[in-house]
Order: sequence, then C-alpha cells, then structure tokens
Amino acid sequence: ILLHRIFERATTIDDLYNAIKRMSLDCVIESDEAERLCRNIDHAMEDESVREWFSDVWDDVKTEVEILSNNTTRRPDRVMISGQRAVVVDYKFGDKTNKQHFKQMSEYLSLLHAMGRYKSIEGYVWYINIGHIEPIVLAQ
Repeated sequence: ILLHRIFERATTIDDLYNAIKRMSLDCVIESDEAERLCRNIDHAMEDESVREWFSDVWDDVKTEVEILSNNTTRRPDRVMISGQRAVVVDYKFGDKTNKQHFKQMSEYLSLLHAMGRYKSIEGYVWYINIGHIEPIVLAQ
C-alpha cells in the first residue's frame, strides 16, 4: 500500500525518493522502513523500462486517470504520453502473476486505441514484489 501511494504521486525518480522522505519526516513510516523502500526503488530502477517510466522524457504523465469510453470507465495506475506514443503501466503487489491482470491491461490498451490519438500503445503489468514486468500486446 505504501509503495502504491508512493508510485501514484510520482512523475520522476526523484519524486519517488522525495515521497519516501516526506513520509519519513511526517512519521508515516519509520526511518528503517524508508531505507528499505529506497533500496526497493534502487533495485527496481536497475530495469531499463522502469527507469524510462520515471524519467523526464514524457510530455505528460497521468496517474490514476480515468479512461472513459462507451459507458466504460477504467483507471490504470500510470499512463505516460510522448508525442503519439502512449505507455500504460499497472502496478501489482502480489507474489504471482494473474491472467486477469493481463485482461485488465488489454482493456486499457483497447480503450486508448479506440481514441485514435496514438500510433504506438504499449502496456505493462508490473509485479513489483517479484520484480517481474509482463508486456501486454494490443490485440487488433
């Protein structure tokens, strides 16, 4: 839950570390927990994809944004836009992958595709606890 709160408020890598620092200063978490979370983020940033998601290359980053289409509302954790490229990431904190998560991401991608604004749409389910990123391909 703490990591999800940290990620949902962050645009860049620095934002992640600053959120942890704020939580520690506000006594939301103990200093040893803050150190553990920083180590987890350090480890996550070893992955090139994750580093890109939290870099400053994006024109727009939306967290917990609603995608509306045909009376359907979906809320992916992170949508990053650069030109005509959209990348969607959904964070999961369980200890195993789940095909339902893949289906959920496919729905996000389909809704973005239906908008007709993006030439390139990518989706990823990021299982943070197990360090696994599952790329999801838009079925067309």
